[in-house]
Order: sequence, then C-alpha cells, then structure tokens
Amino acid sequence: LPATPRRREDARNKGLAPTGAVLGWPAMAAVVLVVLPIWFRATVSAAVAAIENIQMTGKGWSYHVFLPLIFPTVVVVVLALGVLLLVRTLFDGAAWRIDRLIFRFERIDPSIGLQRIVSAATVVRVILSFVGLAVLVTASWLLAGPLIVVLGDLPVRLGRGAGQGSEVLSAAVNYLWGILAIASIVSVMDWWLQRFRFERKIRMTPSEFREELRSLRADPKVRWQRNG
Repeated sequence: LPATPRRREDARNKGLAPTGAVLGWPAMAAVVLVVLPIWFRATVSAAVAAIENIQMTGKGWSYHVFLPLIFPTVVVVVLALGVLLLVRTLFDGAAWRIDRLIFRFERIDPSIGLQRIVSAATVVRVILSFVGLAVLVTASWLLAGPLIVVLGDLPVRLGRGAGQGSEVLSAAVNYLWGILAIASIVSVMDWWLQRFRFERKIRMTPSEFREELRSLRADPKVRWQRNG
C-alpha cells in the first residue's frame, strides 16, 4: 500500500527522502548561461571604464569604481540562488515547519550513517554516479568540435587584428548549453530513480497500515479533533 503522510514524514526526518537538489543545479546553470552574455558585456564595460577612470584621475580603486564590477556578479548569484530555492520548493514542498527544526539523534547517529554507507543501495548509487559521469565526459568530448575549431582559428585572427571575442564566447556558450542539456537529462533520470526507490521502500503492508490507523485513533490530538 502507498505510504501514509505520517510514515512519509518519518522517512523525511530520518533523511531517507530524496530532495530536489539534483534538479536544482541544472536550473542554476541554465540561469547562469542565459545571463552570461549580458554579464560578460556589463563586466567588460565596467572594467574598461574603471581603467580609464584610474588613468584620468590618477586615483586608486574606490567604491564607485569597484561597485559596477561586482554588481553584475551579485545579480547573477542572487538569480541562481532564487531559482534553486524555487526548484527545491516545487519538488520538495514548502518545508517551513517548526517540528522539523527539533534536534533528532538519528540524523547524526554514526551507526545509522555506517549502515547507509555499507549497503547495497550505496553501491548502486556509486555505480549510477560513475555511469552518469561517463555520459557527461563522453558528451563533453563529442560536443567540443565547434569550440575547438574557433579556438584553433583564434591565434590567426588575432595576428590579423580581427577581434574574435564574441565568436569565442558564442561558441563556448553553445558548448555549455549542449553539456547542460545532457546533464539535465541525467539529473532528471537520477531524481526519478531515487524517487521510485524511495516510494517502494516506504510502502506499507496491510498489517502496517492497520497498525498506523490504530495508533492515529489512539492519538489524543486525533480524538480531540474528532470530538470537536
């Protein structure tokens, strides 16, 4: 039988439930890639303006010169963290509950930690991690062709005085988008597999389900709500 909310919450408190973190980092990377060209242009312009300002005034670094350099990076970091929080909320739920802040010894129990490390599930996770890494490495090698061509032509173009910054940036962004697409597929499959194994692990037998119902009926809070 499917697990009850109480059993699911107990599993979450023990750290057994999968999280949306594996889906969060591809979303963060996608945000960074979307704003990367804008960040590059803004940062380069701010750096050029700062150098010109220093040369004209003869003064060193100041707050007004340094702020335009770091502000684009701060904006990118805030956007990426916001997307990560949104993904975790969508897939893990809004877990803002006071009872989850209570200290539980099983979260730091060394024996429980060793049991998780030395288990068949951990071996399967390690094997799947190596498979995912092999897929990413293979995709990186197969998708690197256009970027290698652009980088190979860069010294010749620079020798002729032709700027290639935009072409290199465009090729690099396209290369990273290809890797991110493969990584996103791997992450989604990994999350689905973790979720599937978790749901199977917390399934209840009919006797466990009946025992759960009896314990709920015996709970004073349940009786008080029923009488109210």
